[in-house]
Amino acid sequence: MKPKRAFTLVELLAVLAIVGILAAIIIPVTASMRANARTSTCASNLRQLGVAGLLYAQDHQGRFSTSRLYNPSNHATEPGVVDYVISDYGSYVNNTNKIYVDSINKSSVFTCPSFSDYAFSSALQGLRQTYSVSLTASNNAAGGTVALRYVKAVVNPSKTAWIMDGAWESGSGWFASVIGYNQLSTYLPKLQYPHDGKENVLFVDGHVALIPRDQMLDANSPFWTGL
Repeated sequence: MKPKRAFTLVELLAVLAIVGILAAIIIPVTASMRANARTSTCASNLRQLGVAGLLYAQDHQGRFSTSRLYNPSNHATEPGVVDYVISDYGSYVNNTNKIYVDSINKSSVFTCPSFSDYAFSSALQGLRQTYSVSLTASNNAAGGTVALRYVKAVVNPSKTAWIMDGAWESGSGWFASVIGYNQLSTYLPKLQYPHDGKENVLFVDGHVALIPRDQMLDANSPFWTGL
């Protein structure tokens, strides 16, 4: 009877070395693919919000929506972009908080997947909303009259920021609904740059681009002023 042949130590070490090399190649590639997928999903979310925002403007004399994309305090008289994302949203707002939260969370369009593990405040009761609106491109009733509250007032729509990966308010446990162009020194340090050190930004003309930090620092640029 022919004896069974076992692996020698050298052969075993060679196999382990090959497995280690393959793992060293595959793991970074997989991580990169996941990061790219999150970036693409986020960009898709912003494009959908842009379409919803432009539909809102068509129905409201050309005005931008408020900066509160998902929950205007006076929903009955001031519907938001959320109504153009979730068709039956209006039926939820007068119900329990859980039904309201579920109605928002069932549409992941309000959440960048890169922020899914952030420690949101329990006061939000499970609500996740991670995008912030530039005050320039907003009809923010809570903030008073904004000079460019009408879409047509934006001179450089392809250069003017509208909605972006949000500014994280770590002390509060949520993302700021609005970024004020006149308070950039306060808000810029709160931006997270989740996509390889860049922000996904929706512009007023509807396109989305990855913007590095150094292109967001000038408060007088069209990016923030729309002029």
